Amino acid sequence: MSLEKRLARRVSMSTSLGRLSADINQSKSTPTAQMVLGGSEVRSDIPFLQHYGFASLPLAGTDLHISFQSGDRTHGVVTASNDQRYRPQALKPGESCLYNHNGSMVLIQKDGTIYIKPSNGKVVIDAKDITITGDVTLKGKLSVSEEITGKEVEASGVKLTSHRHSNGNQGQPTGGPLS
Repeated sequence: MSLEKRLARRVSMSTSLGRLSADINQSKSTPTAQMVLGGSEVRSDIPFLQHYGFASLPLAGTDLHISFQSGDRTHGVVTASNDQRYRPQALKPGESCLYNHNGSMVLIQKDGTIYIKPSNGKVVIDAKDITITGDVTLKGKLSVSEEITGKEVEASGVKLTSHRHSNGNQGQPTGGPLS
């Protein structure tokens, strides 16, 4: 085989698409994958690389992109994954989305809005302190297990710090609340 043909073969063998055929093995410092490549070529213990700060465990059946060093099919690494079965279909140009197979998503919309939609209806924030800058609109009930503090409380236009009662002082209006 000529040098040109050998080189062309190496280049053509340097990348491949495959399908994850088993759960990702997390027992090693770098997770590894087992996959089926074109035809019936099966590869195991292929390192599964991910971006720093992001981790996922794709389901069996997920599409994978594999790069093989110098076209050597024994030295591969998974460089990308995608599962067409669960990928959100309604994204607009400029939007980004984190999602899973149950339909949960964090969508960064093109106007900058961040939309969070849990498939089970629950969001848990586990933090000692939370600061929200800006107005908050709450649609639904508020359940608080500890104390609420603030500068003013207003309900139906009545302020806690300045409201008066029309009786209770021998028929005369009461004074303001005591501090």
